[in-house]
Amino acid sequence: MMGPSHAATGAAAWLALTGWQSPIAALHMPPEIQALGALTTAGAAMISDWDHPRATVVHALPPLTEWLSRGIRHVAGGHRRGTHSLVGIAAFTAIATAAASIQVPIAGHVYTPGQGVIAAFLAAVAAKALRLLPNRGWRAAWALGILVAGAATVLSDGLWWIPASVAVGVSVHILGDALTGGDLAALRDSSKGKLQRTIYGLFALGWRGSGRHWHNYKIGYLLLAGISTPLVVSVHTIVSFDFATSLIPGWHATGDVGQLDDKGRLWVSGRLHHLLLTSDGPVAPVAGEHAAQTVSGVGRAALVGVGPKGAQVPVVVCETEPPARRSGPARAGLAGRVRSAVHDATGLDVAAVLVVPRHPTDIRHNSKIDRARMARWAEDVLAGGKVGRP
Repeated sequence: MMGPSHAATGAAAWLALTGWQSPIAALHMPPEIQALGALTTAGAAMISDWDHPRATVVHALPPLTEWLSRGIRHVAGGHRRGTHSLVGIAAFTAIATAAASIQVPIAGHVYTPGQGVIAAFLAAVAAKALRLLPNRGWRAAWALGILVAGAATVLSDGLWWIPASVAVGVSVHILGDALTGGDLAALRDSSKGKLQRTIYGLFALGWRGSGRHWHNYKIGYLLLAGISTPLVVSVHTIVSFDFATSLIPGWHATGDVGQLDDKGRLWVSGRLHHLLLTSDGPVAPVAGEHAAQTVSGVGRAALVGVGPKGAQVPVVVCETEPPARRSGPARAGLAGRVRSAVHDATGLDVAAVLVVPRHPTDIRHNSKIDRARMARWAEDVLAGGKVGRP
């Protein structure tokens, strides 16, 4: 894994861990701190290579970083040894914590210059890695470093997270090296114990670092990139057009239905065309499906409407655990438990419970049940038609 990739993954990891909308966020931070943290974490994702004489971090703030590299290389025992380990993560994080805790009182105000120095150094490393500065130029690197150090020192109250940024960056670097470039194979070859060699060998997936392996890796990389690029472009183009052509500027119609509770919160209940149009009015399927999925032996469930619109009756189609061998009506015991669970949760009287080995999914979204198709199949089965695959 090369320098720009390390820097990019470090920044992405920081944004994932601090973004308000991220499902794995550990720290919720304002946008300006997210941006500054992404820059410092991109730099931190490079410092594990400080034990290599030609690494980007070595030329970040010359000649100081070059002198330090010699000492780190000697202590670490060579490239990708001490700095690429849990000890390396702990050491870099401890150094960052110690430096960030240095306080200097001036004119009644307490400054923490250590935070500014660390931020300056990491910003310079990130700029080098992302090709924003020349690789061996020292004037631009020091100018950027002094600028960031001054700004970060003044804003020291908001930089308490610098040690966390370092820990995330170093961890992501080591993880990236372990997952790419055959490093698991290197660990396999250098391990002395048979169990260790076996475990590392399984994760290395037969990688030997031969010319043929690298050739196949390059072809696979290009194929995946070629497949992914049209997908990413098409998805983002569709979303941008949806927002640009909306009837209400800034709003996008998704086709979902929902309701506002007493606290003004919006609860999405599903797609508009998935509603059951019963004689008592429209019914969203989500609550009934969740209730059915709480029954022992039921995997995923789809609540669909069968019959003419305005007089549809609810039917539950379930995947069972273990999977049913064939599609058709559910056994009496399972059907009774599903009916009871749905009725207790929603008040609906389920007309029938059917089972399938596997639900058909929407070809555009491989994880979403194709409820329209399930409704047509259920209607055919209950009308006495041939019971086949949905």
